[in-house]
Amino acid sequence: MDKLKIIALGFICFFISSCANLFGSNPPYYIAEKKVVMEEDYDVCRYAEAVFEIFNNSDKEIESVEINFFFYDDQNRPGAYDNKVSVQMMCPVMARHARLLKVSMDPYIGPEIKDSYVLGFVYLSKIIYTDGSVWSDEWGLYGIV
Repeated sequence: MDKLKIIALGFICFFISSCANLFGSNPPYYIAEKKVVMEEDYDVCRYAEAVFEIFNNSDKEIESVEINFFFYDDQNRPGAYDNKVSVQMMCPVMARHARLLKVSMDPYIGPEIKDSYVLGFVYLSKIIYTDGSVWSDEWGLYGIV
C-alpha cells in the first residue's frame, strides 16, 4: 500500500510541475496586432488580407511559422467556406524584434465579400528557428481572442 501511495504522489508532483512549466513560462512570441484589411495588396491579395504583427520573444531568430486563426463577418458568421485558416510561411524575425505578417484571405472568403471581417483566436502552432530547433503549440494555449 505504501508503494502505491509513493507512486501516486510522484505522479501528482510530476503533473503539477508539468502544468507549472507549461503555463508559468513566457511564450516565445506575442501577437501585438491583428486586423483585416479590405483592399487589394498587389503582393498578397486581390480582395482582403489578414495582417498580424508578431513579436519574437525568444533569443533565437525565427525562420518560419505556422499561423492559425478564425475569422467572422460583422454579424459573427463564418466565411463562405471554412473560417479556420492555417498557413505556413517563411518570415525571418530577429530575436526580440517584431515583423508584420500578411495572409491573403481571398481563398477563404468566397465570391460574396462582406464589408468587414473580424479575426478571432489567433495563434502560432509552430515556430522553426534558424538553428533548426522547433517550438510547437498544437492547442493554441498562447492564442489571443
